[in-house]
Amino acid sequence: MSYPQGFFFKEYPKSDKVIGNEYGKSVFEVSFVENQYKNQQIHYPDIRIAVIETAFSSQEWLDKNGTEASMFDPAAPGNYLYYGVGNKSTKNIGNLQGVYFTEQGTSFGGAHTFFKKGNYLFDITNYTTGVGEISDDVYNQMLSTFKFAN
Repeated sequence: MSYPQGFFFKEYPKSDKVIGNEYGKSVFEVSFVENQYKNQQIHYPDIRIAVIETAFSSQEWLDKNGTEASMFDPAAPGNYLYYGVGNKSTKNIGNLQGVYFTEQGTSFGGAHTFFKKGNYLFDITNYTTGVGEISDDVYNQMLSTFKFAN
């Protein structure tokens, strides 16, 4: 994957933590952040790639871990990874069919693209925060350059 000049990347330590109502295991995570946020610790917008080991397809993962209900609705069901899910559609990454959707959390929002290769679900997310956002053009450009080495 190519990323624009003026960005840096941050790899997160491998955690092997169980996520998504115990439906998967976090394997790898990296984020791409504009240089202007290099010294900021949290709440900056980023484009993040999370790799999750799971037997579920992209759509099944979203069905089990996402809800259209708002996080702010007291009647919202609990224990979801993605709240305020909307704008669902299909999106291809190379020859792999993916699922696109948006979500709205408490202090952030995001546009997600899920796709599956083998037992791994790839979640490429454009996170927006109260501090700022990365343009959809940059997100889509990065998606278009995503390739597997083998």
